[in-house]
Amino acid sequence: MRDLRDTLRLLARTGSVMETAEALFVHRNTVAYRLKRAQELLGRDPLTISLSLHAALVLEPLLHWD
Repeated sequence: MRDLRDTLRLLARTGSVMETAEALFVHRNTVAYRLKRAQELLGRDPLTISLSLHAALVLEPLLHWD
């Protein structure tokens, strides 16, 4: 599970399967397999979840929630 989380976090940051694979020192097919596995576990596309979370974290300071 740690590999899966690390892959998703890095992919959300880089936006590229190739860059993620290079950073993790794995083949791009390994990243693709991990994405497929994450989708099976979550029942949703993990990239849309990660991008939504990333957007929320970026926008939160701008909303001045006091």
